[in-house]
Parts: sequence; structure tokens; C-alpha cells
Amino acid sequence: MFRISDFGKNYQNDSGIFLLMEDLDEALNQNPDLLMLGGGNPGFIKELQEYFCKKFKQFFDNKEEFLQAIGIYDSPKGNISFRKELATFFNRIFQWNITYEHIALTHGSQNAFFILFNLFSGKSQDQRLKLFFPLLPEYIGYEQVPIDPYSILSIEAKKVLINEYFFRYELDRDNVLNTIQKQYREIGCMAISTPGNPTGKIFSKEEQLFLKEVAEFYQIPLIIDSAYGQPFPGITFKNQEFVYSEYFIYTFSLSKTGLPGLRMGMIIANPEIISLVGKVQATLSLSPSRIAPFVFKDSFSSMEFYQICNTYIKDFYLKKRNLAINILTENFFPNEIKIHESEGAFFLWVMFPTLRIPSYELYKVLKSKGVIIVPGNFYYPGYPLEKMNKTDAYVSIRISFSQKEDILEKGLNLLVTVVKDYLK
Repeated sequence: MFRISDFGKNYQNDSGIFLLMEDLDEALNQNPDLLMLGGGNPGFIKELQEYFCKKFKQFFDNKEEFLQAIGIYDSPKGNISFRKELATFFNRIFQWNITYEHIALTHGSQNAFFILFNLFSGKSQDQRLKLFFPLLPEYIGYEQVPIDPYSILSIEAKKVLINEYFFRYELDRDNVLNTIQKQYREIGCMAISTPGNPTGKIFSKEEQLFLKEVAEFYQIPLIIDSAYGQPFPGITFKNQEFVYSEYFIYTFSLSKTGLPGLRMGMIIANPEIISLVGKVQATLSLSPSRIAPFVFKDSFSSMEFYQICNTYIKDFYLKKRNLAINILTENFFPNEIKIHESEGAFFLWVMFPTLRIPSYELYKVLKSKGVIIVPGNFYYPGYPLEKMNKTDAYVSIRISFSQKEDILEKGLNLLVTVVKDYLK
């Protein structure tokens, strides 16, 4: 009926992130009987919610600032006063030496990825620049972000067994180096998430230093998505270290602290990149929202926001993580299940090595029974489809443990019953 562009055709089929968000909306807004073990919605932490209510009340009670916040456009790079406050905060936390010109605010980190990925991928003179994901599985929301659908290059991680129930993914450094050495002229940027989504992996300092050496030698920027990590929300169950480089681009978000409806992300990068982000954002949306900068004015420089996140968030999720792991390991034999070492975020990446049906079919069966998870096949952006059945994608799922404990227990127990019927 309608003639649409190649850009539009890229979105005609349902993407993994679209299905995930539709499931999340259905479970949390429309059908409360669904047991939500998918999606990336943070849990409701009473102490954080009370703090947010207090901050918003203070904002609304100050009539002059309220009207200023809602009635004036900001810089396309975001509120300058707030960016200055954030620069002071990050310098204090990480001993960096950045200014507000190193920071841009966005409409959430997903919006940041859209801008950054398309700055560094797609047609460039007589070639196509590509995004390089050096460790799969990787975040479900990356795959359809590039406007050019053929601009993703990715490789599998190396799998290391820890004990009878647990394993971890690590960079296959030889493969990373070989890939970059062969194709560095067409790689526009690299990207990782840490803590990893879907795995919960935290990249070690040694891994980051390796990537820093690669980035600086080949002059390829590395985007580091820290939506779940330090310094906020701080959902980390082991120490997370940060390495600075002019070639590193960090993204942070307020969403996972409990504010997904506020939609505010942050990019920290070389000022040249930040300038480009601002120019793109002016075209996309004129400027980011002023609400968060006004609501949380002075909360970062005073360390108030950091302290409340640090006090309540990690323990909230750690308790739920341990509950989920206990249910799974008590109900499956080691040959039936393998769980990625959970170092951060609020997900478990779970493999069923003897699963008889693809993970996407398992997802549909579980949803019909009232349990929502996310199938593993959506976490391999850019990976050749003809090789997908040889990866962990077809026998793995991502489970979120962010919801209430009764939902978590009921959902996992039902999942156990259903999965056992599909194991060899």
C-alpha cells in the first residue's frame, strides 16, 4: 500500500528488542497474570522510590525552576550546568580529567547507541564502515540500531568452564586480533556491554587494557555500555574497574536505577565526538529533556545519588540472583544446565545443552504457559545465520530476576517443569 525506503524496510520484521518491549508492556501494564522473567525493567526498590518522590516533590514545589525546566530548550548536548556537575562527579569517582565538553545527555542510552553506531558505521566514501562486536552473545538492542543493516561484524566469545554448573565467556583475543588485522580499514568502532547484557559478565581490567591497546593502535573507538554498572545503578557483584582512553566512549543511564520512564542517558567521550553527537541530536530531537537535570540538581556533586544507589540497589538484586540460582541448580542436574557466572546486572544467561527445540520455540511454549523469557537467538547481532545453530544461541535463554520474589519463584518453578519436557 505504501512505498517505503530501505530504512523503513529494515524495520518491517519484528526485531528482538521490539518483541522484548512488547512482552514487557503486556506483562507489566496489560496482563498481570503473566510471569515476567524477560525484559530489562528494573525492580521497584522502596527506598529508591521514596527518594525519587522526594526529589520530584522538591522540583514541583519550586515553581520558578519547574517553569524554567519545562519552558526552555537546552543545548543539543544537554544542560550545561548538569554536565559540569557530572564531570566533577566522574572525575571524583574514577580520577579522570574530563570537562563538561566530554559529556552529552541523550534520551536514554538506546538513543545514544543509535547516534553513536550510525556515526561510525555505514557508507563512508567508497566503503562501508562496520561495527565490531568482539564478544558474543551481546545486547539484544544493538542489532537494528545501524541504519545500514549490513554493517555489523561480530565473533563468538571463548567459553571457559568454572565448575559443574557455571561457565564464563572471555574474549577470544587471537580471533579479535586476527579479525581486526584483516579488516581494520572497514571497522568504524567496537562495542561491548559491561556488566554484560545478557550474560552479567564484567570485563576485567586486563581485558579492557587489551581492548585499549587495540583501539589506540588501530585508532578504532570502543563504545562501553555501562547501563547496569558502576557508579550507578551499581548492580555489580564483583569489583568493576574502569580504564580511560581518548578512544573509549562510555555510555551510562538513569533507567536501571529505577527511572526507565525518565529516559536520560549520558555519553562520555572525546569532545570531537560529543560535538558530533550534539549536532545529530539537534536534528533528531532538538535537545534532550531538562527534567532530570533539574530534578537531580546538585545530587551528583553532593554524592547523594551515588550513595543511595550504592546503599540499596546491589543487595536488592543479589538476594534475587541467589534465589534464582538456587532454584535452577536444585532442579536441574549439571549435564542439563549451565549458567554464566553472574557478576552484575539482573539477568542470568542459562544454557540447556540437551534442549531438543530452538530457544525461540521454547520461548513461545513458555509464553503460552504464562512465563516470559528472552530466547538466545536475539543476542548474536551480525552473526551469520548459517552458522547460528553451531553457537550457544539455540540452547540458551536470558532470565531476568528483577521482579518480586513470588513472581520469580513461581515463574522459575514453572519454567523448570516445562523445560524438562524438552530435554533429551
